[in-house]
Amino acid sequence: MDHLDRFAQAARTRIEAGYYRVRSRKRPERGPRSFVRAIRIRNAEGNAIIAELKPASPTAGDLLGDRKIEQLARLYRAGGAVGLSVLTEPEHFRGSLENLRAAA
Repeated sequence: MDHLDRFAQAARTRIEAGYYRVRSRKRPERGPRSFVRAIRIRNAEGNAIIAELKPASPTAGDLLGDRKIEQLARLYRAGGAVGLSVLTEPEHFRGSLENLRAAA
């Protein structure tokens, strides 16, 4: 079994255990956003960047250092990212659903 097979099996186990079931929470008050529209606009101006928030990597270890997800999300948005990819996988990438909330 290779890395991808192990990651996939672990993900299936987490899904079956209910890890990704989220109770309804009130979203921050913001106007409606369109991801597709943001990409089209940014592509017309140059490049549309989707920034990744990944706390750790199985091969590189810790990637955050002393930075916080909220801080990086703000910096990425200020830098022009049209979207954020937030890893929520806890075992191999130290992600969490709380990171997703923090980046919103």
